[in-house]
Amino acid sequence: MIEKYYSGVIEQIYNRIGKETRNIVMANYSNDFSIENLEVIRRYQSNEDNVFFAYSEFSYNTLVGAYEPFLDIICNMHRRFIGGSFDDFQKECGVYYLHRQVLNSYYETGECFREETVLLNEVAYEQRRMTMAIADMLKKLSEVKPLMIVINRFQMASKSSIETIKYLIDNPCTNIGIVLGVNAIVKGTDSTVEVWDRIVESLEDRSAIYYIGSAGPLKNNVKTTNDDELYITMNFEQSIQEASNIMEFLDFEQAKRGCRIIEHKLKFEDAWIDEKSLRRFYMVYARTSVLLGEMSKAIELTNEYKALIPKNDSEHYLSLYYFMKGTCYMYQGKLEKAGNSAKSAYDYAVLAEDDTLIFKAELLSVMIKMSGWYNIFFCVQDIPVSDEIIEKLQKDGVTLKPYEEFYDFLDTIEEKVILVDMKRINYCAYKKICNCGVETVKTLSPVTSMKAVKNPVEIKNLSDVHIEDGLALTRFMFWVKENAGKGITEKDAADYLDNERAKISDFIELSFETISAYGANAAMMHYSATKDNCAILKPEGMLLVDSGGQYMRGTTDVTRTIVLGPVNDEIKKAYTLTLKGMLALADARFLYGCTGFNLDILARGPLWEAGLDYRCGTGHGVGYLLNVHESPNGFRWKHILGQNDLCVMEPGMVTSDEPGVYVDGKYGIRIENEIVCVRDYENEYGTFLKFKMLTCAPIDLEAVDVSYLNEKDIERINNYHSWVYEQLSPYMCGEELEKLKRATVRI
Repeated sequence: MIEKYYSGVIEQIYNRIGKETRNIVMANYSNDFSIENLEVIRRYQSNEDNVFFAYSEFSYNTLVGAYEPFLDIICNMHRRFIGGSFDDFQKECGVYYLHRQVLNSYYETGECFREETVLLNEVAYEQRRMTMAIADMLKKLSEVKPLMIVINRFQMASKSSIETIKYLIDNPCTNIGIVLGVNAIVKGTDSTVEVWDRIVESLEDRSAIYYIGSAGPLKNNVKTTNDDELYITMNFEQSIQEASNIMEFLDFEQAKRGCRIIEHKLKFEDAWIDEKSLRRFYMVYARTSVLLGEMSKAIELTNEYKALIPKNDSEHYLSLYYFMKGTCYMYQGKLEKAGNSAKSAYDYAVLAEDDTLIFKAELLSVMIKMSGWYNIFFCVQDIPVSDEIIEKLQKDGVTLKPYEEFYDFLDTIEEKVILVDMKRINYCAYKKICNCGVETVKTLSPVTSMKAVKNPVEIKNLSDVHIEDGLALTRFMFWVKENAGKGITEKDAADYLDNERAKISDFIELSFETISAYGANAAMMHYSATKDNCAILKPEGMLLVDSGGQYMRGTTDVTRTIVLGPVNDEIKKAYTLTLKGMLALADARFLYGCTGFNLDILARGPLWEAGLDYRCGTGHGVGYLLNVHESPNGFRWKHILGQNDLCVMEPGMVTSDEPGVYVDGKYGIRIENEIVCVRDYENEYGTFLKFKMLTCAPIDLEAVDVSYLNEKDIERINNYHSWVYEQLSPYMCGEELEKLKRATVRI
């Protein structure tokens, strides 16, 4: 009886193809049967003159591939009805360039390949574009031959396949009909629940779900499939390739499922696999874990990979190992470890003479120095641009192109010379440019330099907003000193400060997640307190708070280390020398032509004299309502050829000044102000520059030991606090004003 109704649903949709757009339905039934032998299936399969008929039936004990069965339908229909270049077909369908390589390799060999690294913060965009590509290719093919698809046991589908159906529901096509058979008593995977619920809701709204037999609109299914029950072929090479394909098609949850199954077979069924295949498995699983944000698992797998590296001809494998290790560390915020791994990846890539690995290692180094890929923002959406702006740009010789056309545009370049910023171009783009036969000039992008130099209006805005930002921080400092020892935590402190900033009229968002680190936690430069994992503030020791905001008037970044109670002489010494160095750099006078390499010693010198140091740069460029970390300006002492060159300091550049001391297991200290480079005077020796303070908030004096200060140091502290009082006092009164007086008292 169920088979009869199921067949009726198929016939109904088949007869609507070409006539209606609402041609996707779900047949929900409660028992289990196969559609393979249905008479209607055999009949329509043999009648492909009018409609291309495809059916698929998922099993409960096998792993479903990414975009199954749509990928095979696309390949089959293209070969039969179109022919020629599959790449040209993709171009016609508007497939994203970075995905065309993946689809071409699958079409030609069944094995996916991609040169360009998937960035973690672009995963959602790339997944969306891949789903659009699959759906749009199906639509294009249906213009040549109308398409009917029947998928039974669709609840077992991969997330990518379900997303494709959702896209086709939202963007219907007259020439495509789809029947989704669902056994209501068997549950799909946990990773698909959210998108599955969206599909069911959409189809219910359209009355496009048919409940056959005893099946009702069941929400609680009675059977859950277990990964341990899933079958994979004991040909591990084939199974690993399947998992790799799923990963390259960006269905990471399903790829993880496949990897878990293989892992289970290896660990608990004593299955044998050769070392080459095992190495590949660990790398596929590690890459999948990274793209799911599971860094600890990725590191574990990467270490397993290293243990299998052959002693001979190991350079290629070691470069891959260190690249993966560095990537994991970077996403964890362990930037020093990440940098060391990236350098090792580069060194081994050079020994292996592998240009692709060299480029990837160099790219990783750059991203680490920019504090991770999370701080890089990409134009991934079309942004409306007014006709007026377009016209102005065209007059200046600027042509706007949609983001999606970038790689195709590179194929049409007619210029003889192209400027290439090697720190910002990706591998695919660089390879295309090189293949054009043009001359390349490798230098810093002029856009970067233009962003770095703020104009007078921007500097005025920054000066104004830093006063309000400083008010928020100052009030927070008063509050946290009074409430330490009353049960508040690091997270409570961060939330309080964030709320104070949010009160500022043109506040947009935080410029980064507030670092609130108490005691020994402050020794971790990128520590992150959570509600479930944070320290309680006691009336002793210090709290380090690194924070900032994005406002319409610009970007702020400031760190204060706040004394909550008694601190020992060791801490006072380190704190005082940190403050001494910060103010010495901020008070610098220097000739035009100096870089951050020349000036870093002013901040670091007092600590070096005492045998102390900090394993990071002293400061970074700060964008204007853009990234809080922006090159090319900065302060650091260590020069690594070709990797971290700093530009000449220009008037208008805003840079952080943030020396510190970090002692593992004991304490961390950082004092940070933003400073802007300004012109001072000119004489026979050239143009002298200096810095002007932007950050306006008291520096805690309770940990200052004046025995480490000279008269000039004391003068600098007093001058800074006089200016802070002058700027903030008009906004305070009563007890609050008295607190400000005490916080900025002369020493």
